[in-house]
Amino acid sequence: MKKLIVVALVVSASCAGSGGPRYAFESRPRPVVSGPARAVSGGPMFFTSNGELYILAGERVGQRTGLSVYVSSNGGDTFDERIPVAPPAADVMMMGEMSPTLLQDPTSLSMDVLYQGADDELYFAKASLFAHRFPRALQLVRKRTPSPNGFAAMALSPTGTLYVAWLDGRASDHNPPNTYSLYVARSTNHGRSFREAVKVDGGTCPCCRPAFAFGAGGAVYVAWRKVFPGQYRDIVVATSRDGTHFSEPARVSRDGWSLLGCPDSGPTLKVVGNRLYVAWYTQGTADAPQLRLAYSTDARTFSPVQSFGAGISDVNHPKFVGGTAVPLLVFQGRPSGSSPWMPLTSYIARIEGDSASTAEMVPSAAGSISDPVAEARDATTIFVAATAENGGGSQLVLERGREP
Repeated sequence: MKKLIVVALVVSASCAGSGGPRYAFESRPRPVVSGPARAVSGGPMFFTSNGELYILAGERVGQRTGLSVYVSSNGGDTFDERIPVAPPAADVMMMGEMSPTLLQDPTSLSMDVLYQGADDELYFAKASLFAHRFPRALQLVRKRTPSPNGFAAMALSPTGTLYVAWLDGRASDHNPPNTYSLYVARSTNHGRSFREAVKVDGGTCPCCRPAFAFGAGGAVYVAWRKVFPGQYRDIVVATSRDGTHFSEPARVSRDGWSLLGCPDSGPTLKVVGNRLYVAWYTQGTADAPQLRLAYSTDARTFSPVQSFGAGISDVNHPKFVGGTAVPLLVFQGRPSGSSPWMPLTSYIARIEGDSASTAEMVPSAAGSISDPVAEARDATTIFVAATAENGGGSQLVLERGREP
């Protein structure tokens, strides 16, 4: 496996496009944890109402990878507490879209972690924000014949229902070759137990993490990459009102991307008003990396597709920024016109009306990054986290960005 580290970056003070975000950043990073560490994606940090910062990180221990939450009570100046999540014997998957997910459950005043073990099983762990201790994790998927489970996503609805989606390799589904099924399970008691999982669809791309969003009237949206005849791999969305019965998937766009392989890049969703926004990676018919954006008011028909990240090389892994009312997207790429050996860095784009603004580069703190995610603490402060590599070892660091 590759040697990875977690690095938090911050948005630059200059804005590349009108209406884009503006943040002044601190030039000196704050160390979170020293030594071998691996990054997570899918929302690895959150802020409590009193300003405590919780961030999820993996640590290499011998031949295994452990998992812990680190806590800062001073906005990232220092991290004075480490809370182990997985048991000492566990080996946690920390690669790309298989990485764990962390979220806060404000109703039960707890933190939830979903992670995939090297045994291809999914585990759910929950801890009180006050006790700061994770009891034994719950094995999420139960089936008679073992098969792979992975690329899992987790989200909490506004009503407090916890949803988990994953790609499931059980053979009884009779999927087309080299595809999996999408399963969803939900918990109405804050993760103490989960209802029986339901199959949403088959023929899913086996290495792209799905995504959730929630709309008015209890709508639950789940998006994933589906494999259509001819190996066309397009993004689809299904809707449910009860978390059990899902609609037929609606195709967001016909990108024309035929690939017998794994993109390892799933969609991202965000609801703003009556609009469901979808952003994703494709290579389209041009056989070149592209990022696309569309929206819908009914989750059945979608707007004309808009591209963003134009002029940036090797774009990938778009994610909506958490904690913001204005929709922002973070993604990775290389500076326009740069050498192909230049490090990857993070970019931020803001959705303005029907499209995304010109992207603004996030200065990299260390090495080449991948899988960036971002979280806003308040209306003026933002944190961007990414997996980074360099030849000098590994370290988890954090920087803050504030509006001037």
